[in-house]
Amino acid sequence: MPKHLWSYIWKVSGRDQIWLSVLTVVVFLLTLVPLELQRRVIQPTQKIVGARGISGVKYAMDCRGYYGGPARRPLLPLQETEKKDIESLLAAFAPAVAAT
Repeated sequence: MPKHLWSYIWKVSGRDQIWLSVLTVVVFLLTLVPLELQRRVIQPTQKIVGARGISGVKYAMDCRGYYGGPARRPLLPLQETEKKDIESLLAAFAPAVAAT
């Protein structure tokens, strides 16, 4: 038996410690991928939700093939220029979604 506790731990579980360290680094790197996607998503999301509110969200859902439907009163429907803005934001955003 080794003289020191640390040398005993290394002798018994040295390979396991190395694999655990490698696994920790891999898991950390995998957690960075969603953060990068969130960084790319935040600007179009703020423009759609912040500037156009519920009507913008519903129209964006309609553009993506989901049922957003019309906004209820007292909210007003979007103007054609606002719809074009949302369509251009979604078109620019599409590569970020497809990359994941």
